[in-house]
Formats: sequence, structure tokens, C-alpha cells
Amino acid sequence: MRRIIALTALLALSIPALAETMQPGLYRATTVSPGEKPETSDECVTQKDIDDGLSALGASRDGSCKVQDFKRGANQVSYRTACQSNGVNIASQAKITFTRDTFDMKLAMTVAGEKTDIHVTGKRVGACK
Repeated sequence: MRRIIALTALLALSIPALAETMQPGLYRATTVSPGEKPETSDECVTQKDIDDGLSALGASRDGSCKVQDFKRGANQVSYRTACQSNGVNIASQAKITFTRDTFDMKLAMTVAGEKTDIHVTGKRVGACK
């Protein structure tokens, strides 16, 4: 389940409109979901990743994921996704606010009929190593 959550969170960063406002570097993301300890992970986001819409990262490699109802404002995006992983349907609704070096995502996921609310925050912490 944590892997699906992490991959879906990374899919949020694969939206080209969001990627265009980000700067390359190492991003530290903290994922908080009910009943589990917060989990922190680092992702190196290169200029090529940004130019490619971050398509090489996370769940965006999974061709079953489709983005729907994409909307963009001055410093936010929202959208829904529909994916299928190992025969399990996964739906999500995301709202992300961002700056050049931070993001704050609220994600409502439904996996096999079970809904979970997830909060992911991220901050650029420096250059990639």
C-alpha cells in the first residue's frame, strides 16, 4: 500500500504544468497517512526530468494511469487519476499548491473501494548529488 501511495504521489509531480515551475534539485517529501508513521523520501529532480514533464519518475512509468479534469491556477493544480495496478483499481483526487522549491499536496485515494486521505509536503533541499 505504501508503494502505491508513494508512486501516486510522484505521479502528481509528473504533471508538466507543475514541473515547469519547479527548479531542479533534491526534493525531500514527507508523506502522512492515517494510522502510519510519517515517511520521508528524497528524489533527485533534474532539468531533463523537468523538461520531460518528470515522466521518468514514479507511477508515471505505469501506462495504466490516466490524468483527468486537470486544472491549473496561479500556484496550484488539481486533477483526478485512474490507475490499475496488479488488477486493483486505484482512483485519486489531488490538490497541490506550490512554489519554485516547495509543494503541498492533499490526496484522496480510493484503492479497491477503501478511501484514504494522504498529505504530502515537499521541499527542495539542495542540489542533486
